[in-house]
Amino acid sequence: MKDRDSDLLAGLDARISECRKKIALYGENASLDCIESERKFQKTNNLLKAISRAHSQFIANVDTRVLFGELLGTLLTLTESEYGFIGEVFFDSTGTPYLKTHAITNIAWDDATRALLEKHSKTGLEFRKLNTLYGAALTTGKAVISNSPSTDPRGYGIPEGHPPLNAFLGIPFYSGDKLVGMVGLANRPGGYDEVHVNYLDPLLTTCANIVEAHNIDKLKEKAEDALRRNESSLEYAQHMARLGHWELDIPANRLHWSKEIYNIFEISPQEFEASYEAFLSAVHPDDRALVDSAYMESVKSGRPYEIAHRLLLKNDTVKHVIEKGFTEYAPDGSPARSVGTVQDITERRKMDEELLKMEKLESLGILAGGIAHDFNNVLTGIIGNIYFARESLDKDRREQALNEAEKAAMHAKELTGQLLTFARGGSPIKKTAVVSEIVRTSAEFMLRGSNVRCEFSFADSLKTAAVDPGQISQVISNIILNAKQAMPEGGVVKVSAGNADAWTDKRLPFKDGSYVRISIEDNGPGIPEEIRHKVFDPYFTTKNEGNGLGLASVYSIIARHNGHVSFDSTPGVGTVFHIYLPASNESVAESPAGPAGPDAAITQGHHGRLLVMDDEEMIRDIALEILETSGYEARSASSGEEAIKMYQKAFEAGSPFDVVIMDLTIPGGMGGKEAIQMLKEIDPAIKAIVSSGYSDDPIMAEYERYGFIGVVVKPYRVQELCEAVSTAINAGRRKHP
Repeated sequence: MKDRDSDLLAGLDARISECRKKIALYGENASLDCIESERKFQKTNNLLKAISRAHSQFIANVDTRVLFGELLGTLLTLTESEYGFIGEVFFDSTGTPYLKTHAITNIAWDDATRALLEKHSKTGLEFRKLNTLYGAALTTGKAVISNSPSTDPRGYGIPEGHPPLNAFLGIPFYSGDKLVGMVGLANRPGGYDEVHVNYLDPLLTTCANIVEAHNIDKLKEKAEDALRRNESSLEYAQHMARLGHWELDIPANRLHWSKEIYNIFEISPQEFEASYEAFLSAVHPDDRALVDSAYMESVKSGRPYEIAHRLLLKNDTVKHVIEKGFTEYAPDGSPARSVGTVQDITERRKMDEELLKMEKLESLGILAGGIAHDFNNVLTGIIGNIYFARESLDKDRREQALNEAEKAAMHAKELTGQLLTFARGGSPIKKTAVVSEIVRTSAEFMLRGSNVRCEFSFADSLKTAAVDPGQISQVISNIILNAKQAMPEGGVVKVSAGNADAWTDKRLPFKDGSYVRISIEDNGPGIPEEIRHKVFDPYFTTKNEGNGLGLASVYSIIARHNGHVSFDSTPGVGTVFHIYLPASNESVAESPAGPAGPDAAITQGHHGRLLVMDDEEMIRDIALEILETSGYEARSASSGEEAIKMYQKAFEAGSPFDVVIMDLTIPGGMGGKEAIQMLKEIDPAIKAIVSSGYSDDPIMAEYERYGFIGVVVKPYRVQELCEAVSTAINAGRRKHP
């Protein structure tokens, strides 16, 4: 457009030069014609110069108020008008047009109008009255020429004090078919006509173009500002959430990280070679293969992925993150782009751990109260029956009292086992067992003497399972006890066992595998809907007595067996618990024993040299008495160091011990775990039994891995200790010289 204007101006200059030559040749007539032509050409020249200057100023990004102010001044000069305005057309919510000025002549006639003009000098005045001459131009979209405004029916007059209005010209201007603004001019001597409208058309087109371009710029600036605000808000939100986003151009292997990911990884963009391999190098080495596999599988399958993993930072700090992502594909099906997020959950994990500690501490008081209550009951039974055994002259009464004391002690053992199983995980000491026998024995024992009876139904082809018989007995006992308490008026507990497969049994959350399913059903009141989600929570109980560990221990034990426990409950009908244990293909020759009664008499006539190591003198004394009464020759040691010296001395003397029974842990000293390794250096053929009150310790579950030949859990009964020793001695009896 600028080039076109320059061409027109050059053409006008050429015509003016030609006209001057004619005047010199032809005289006065030619002079008059040329003077008129020159005047018209000069007006056109001025118009084009104004257009050219407006374009130049817009391109130079001159302030629009200055630009339109100069345009208005040019219009007033070109038309010999006294005052005027240039305005942009807007539409209100009803579609009614109004005008907002970009430039206006200062025609203030009093303090109020001066204040009004000053107030709107930057934003522009708004003209909304349409029963006016400018309103007629807005509503009709056509030029309004009025050389007698005071009598023109399209106007309503002027305010009092307003400068005289002798003539008015209002010309709307368009961008295409769109009305974008108008020019208002006033008080040209001799008034206005269509010649002025036509003459100003090129300049008004320029006005329209500038208004539209200005609006486009404003929209662009607004969009850019909104984008900046959104980016800033997103950046702030990501920082607050500790969540960043990433994008990987797969063909180019170009990785883009948001600012927050750099913050999470604690590196700067200058330090990071943006590639997938560089990202993997920041992942914790132990998690690297897992993360890579999850991402590659997602790319291959087309499914989103989510993985929690660790980062290993430059200063060896470890962070925990959750990564999510998905992949987009090109038209040919090849992976094109992966996008996702990384969220730092390190602080959340710490807070969760602290919250868990607080909850456990808070619950400790509840637990301690329940445990103290149960132990006090047990101790009362033991103390009372020991008293009767000591004071009674009747042999049968003494025996009965001692039997009751032993029962109470075994109940204390069950209670501590239950507490340890929940508190420390309870690693099961597994053996292949016939589950139905454990279930039957445990259920009958728990219901003995009550008004609740059992109905059993076991599948003929029931598979065996690798279980800890004591722990599974505890599971059955706890659920049976709950069933009995749910039916205080008496009733029937239906106990069944069968085989199940993960792919057919919908209750199982596992993908595959064979299981033994045990179902225990009562006809009690059922479990209310609002507390079902708490059933397996530790310390939760609806009863007035007990510690709420029963079903929590059930859940923990079954989880440790890689099984599953669930329940169905119908109010007014009853509840059925379903226990799933992984099935075994192995068979057993013997059935495990369930809860036993009092100890039988000690079997005498055994032979062998035994060494008992325990830091508790009372345990050493009772163990020696049991073993010596059974016929063994027994010695004792109070620590691992002492046991090693005694064993080495006996071994070098040619009279080694046949079996060593060692306490697993000695506070402040050497326990069985450490001592067995040194004893094996002395005698690789040593036979050692590990003993501990921590029945859940992994060594108790996998004692053979640590060099032991057997295990006995404290508190042990006489038969349990003697059977463990006898089994160990008979496993390849040592020949004495």
